[in-house]
Amino acid sequence: MASKYKVLALICLFTSIAFSFLYRETQSDIYITLFYIGAGFTIFFLIVYTIFFYRNKRTNEKMDSKL
Repeated sequence: MASKYKVLALICLFTSIAFSFLYRETQSDIYITLFYIGAGFTIFFLIVYTIFFYRNKRTNEKMDSKL
């Protein structure tokens, strides 16, 4: 589950980088807006990934201590 969010974060990151290059070439406001939206989604998916990763890690540690 967590790896899905990591992949989505990477896709958003590379997409926002592409929009930043398009903005630099064309100076169109739509590209800078899409860049900020992509950067926001990147941060969101990284936060969700971190939460799932540490929750899963904590669950695994609890299971190991019960053994």
